[in-house]
Amino acid sequence: MIAGEVQRYIESSGASALIVTHKGDILDYVESEHACVLLDGKIYCFANPKEIYKTIKRCGYKECISCKSRVLEGW
Repeated sequence: MIAGEVQRYIESSGASALIVTHKGDILDYVESEHACVLLDGKIYCFANPKEIYKTIKRCGYKECISCKSRVLEGW
């Protein structure tokens, strides 16, 4: 319910949103262009949000550590 309201607000206002979550199920309700995984203070897997979530569900967070999309330096 809240995720739907967030999506409607983003669409109607043209705003951006930073959503921090421990579960990716919110992707069913909010469209996202970018995502990353933060582990031990390091950013990993800056990639497609649904692909990241699918990989985590299938392989766990350990896959993020070896991810070839790891961000090693600033954006």
